[in-house]
Amino acid sequence: MQSRASGIFGVTGSKHTSHTARVLERYYLESGLGFYEQFGESVPAQERVGRALKMAKQRYDSSSEAERLLPPSDAIRALAATLIEAIGIVYISDSFSFWQTLPSIQAIVPLSPAVGIVEKCREAIGHCVAGRFEKFLELYLEVLERLEQPDKAQLEGAHYQWLRIAVIHAIAIMEANMGLESADKRL
Repeated sequence: MQSRASGIFGVTGSKHTSHTARVLERYYLESGLGFYEQFGESVPAQERVGRALKMAKQRYDSSSEAERLLPPSDAIRALAATLIEAIGIVYISDSFSFWQTLPSIQAIVPLSPAVGIVEKCREAIGHCVAGRFEKFLELYLEVLERLEQPDKAQLEGAHYQWLRIAVIHAIAIMEANMGLESADKRL
């Protein structure tokens, strides 16, 4: 239910971000990224990810059904999906302060090309709302290039189509605002 409401906020451009922030926080913790943070820099990143995922799985397995939300692998997918919705909210509301609350998922980028796409979109939208339009455009062009690879960054169906269209749209708007002729070719 909370995830659905978060999605509605993203689609409608609602500026009510507290709900989405709570959903992101819950998925972040369930995914194991909270454990990842606890290890600090003394443990190599790849080892931290492995340990964090293992600990999150153990916590899930030992929790009662009433306490469980999602196993870590499903929580990662839900976190990425909710993060995309939150990026939409940031884009529509132009809220740098909300963007600052979005968690980085850089630590788990090696797990999936789709996670890498979401993280790059999160970073790019931060540049956009901070007024660094050239960097935003550079990153979104990289996202589009990756989406157009044969494996589609391991995204499928509506997720792939929706994200690709949103990225093309954002690029075209930015190029038009910057007075670039390439905007006409995008749409």
